[in-house]
Amino acid sequence: MRIRWDLISNLSEIHLGLDGHHLVNKRFVETIAEVKQRIPLGILPDIKKQTVKEALLTCPAHLRAIIKSAAVDMDEKAINALKEVFPDIAIVIDHYHVIQDANQRLNKARLIEQEIINQQRAKKGFGRMEIAGNLLRKAREHLNEKRGEKEYLDIFLTRYSRLKIWYICKERLRDVYKAKNRQEGKQLLESLILTMRTSDDIELYLWGKTLIHYKEEILNYFLYRTTNAYTEGLHVRCKLVQRISCGFRNAEVYIRKALLVLLPLSVVITNSHYLSNHPL
Repeated sequence: MRIRWDLISNLSEIHLGLDGHHLVNKRFVETIAEVKQRIPLGILPDIKKQTVKEALLTCPAHLRAIIKSAAVDMDEKAINALKEVFPDIAIVIDHYHVIQDANQRLNKARLIEQEIINQQRAKKGFGRMEIAGNLLRKAREHLNEKRGEKEYLDIFLTRYSRLKIWYICKERLRDVYKAKNRQEGKQLLESLILTMRTSDDIELYLWGKTLIHYKEEILNYFLYRTTNAYTEGLHVRCKLVQRISCGFRNAEVYIRKALLVLLPLSVVITNSHYLSNHPL
């Protein structure tokens, strides 16, 4: 289990990205990369906190001083490992995962509302109806006015007031990331959390509680604008390796093969002894 810190030894500052991806059954592996300079550093055999921590502890002392931020998803194991090894860096919850979590919560609220409506319709002898979840998840600025999507959604939200509140909260969360700086983002986020925490809807209240828990990690985005987009992109290639190999059961074999795809060809050629002399 070796992280290629040597690949970023000449950088003036480092911004890490950690993200897990599926291997087989319920097993996940962890990808680590430098996200600003777009450099893959390694893949860990699992996403356990101890595994991640041990890998991070191999970082040389002269590099620890220039690690400025690390982007992760809402994974407490990775967050805690980073805090213990690099207590002074800015940990950033990747904004894609924050919005993805919002959409999942909104969709859950939609399904509950839809079931209540269909139970009422069934009593009256009417058939089932489907609430268009794709429009609720879609960013408001991406709604197609020519197709009448925005008008339809507004009419729909007027009819279902509970979902309207959820939709507005989701859009307000997206607005946080449009803020010019951390202070403005903080004001928008705190205003949103206050709305959620004073709601009679228990699920909305709990969502607000989650945002409070990750508040600093969400706002740290504005320090370096760090995202995990590059790490997510690496996973596209990793999935291709899995597909053309018809899947893997052995994590070590998968990691070795994936690294041959992810690492630059020049690194593979000039460090051909790496995979054989440095066990994972």
